[in-house]
Amino acid sequence: MMSITPLRSKQAMTRLPAVAGATPFPGLRRLSIQIDYPFSDDVLFRGNAATLEYLDLQLFHTLIGRIRKYKVFTPDSHPKLQYVKIRQIDDDEVHNFATTEAYMRFALSIAPHAQVREIEGLPLNAKFPLFQALFVGVPDIQILELSTIRLHFWNIVLLVKSLPNLTYLHTQPPSFSQIPKSVSVRELPKYVLSRHALASERLQRWHFGYTIEYRPNEVARCVLLLALLCPSSKYINPIYYYDEAFTGHLKRIAEMQGFSEHSQRFLTFMDEC
Repeated sequence: MMSITPLRSKQAMTRLPAVAGATPFPGLRRLSIQIDYPFSDDVLFRGNAATLEYLDLQLFHTLIGRIRKYKVFTPDSHPKLQYVKIRQIDDDEVHNFATTEAYMRFALSIAPHAQVREIEGLPLNAKFPLFQALFVGVPDIQILELSTIRLHFWNIVLLVKSLPNLTYLHTQPPSFSQIPKSVSVRELPKYVLSRHALASERLQRWHFGYTIEYRPNEVARCVLLLALLCPSSKYINPIYYYDEAFTGHLKRIAEMQGFSEHSQRFLTFMDEC
């Protein structure tokens, strides 16, 4: 793996001259760039479009410019590239994208056939409709990490339904704000199943990241409802930080009226609890 990591500050970075005609890394399989791109051309990307399998990019504005100028990634290029991790830099010095949609379009344009995709730097409450529309063009995703975004429960369901090959999803804990307050906890399974009988037969597990707004009972309800909508899923502690009591919340809600009618499914789902 070739990795470009910070050896000095951005302020001290010197742009290196173009390397005309050179192909220093033919056959490269793994590339990680974690600093402002130091070259004046696309030299690091030459000669490896057919072999690159893993890509981890921190999107400083110079790197974005080189990728666009030299058309490094096209829909049919990099056939072996299956792992793509994109991180947006957004501080007082660098504002790379005018909108979240522009960032998402750029991130998903890199190897749209990739099966594993991590996208960091998304706003916590980014609007969902653009996600649903954009992800239609990347149906091969099997593992999706959107660790900085919080989606409504229905939006998670719709996202999963739009990605037929998805087996793993990571987001912030979901919100139930779109479900009418008139729907009681015991009515949730019936209410959800009346609108979406099945979300995915392939989704196997999901994780929810850390948030100061963590509400264990709400997350437990979401986990059990997703278990109903995703019959192939198995229980793996869905919280990305240690919560000894979470399994207790899960089992208590599974025994509630309305949920207990699906006890056989929950027994299968939680057989490793």
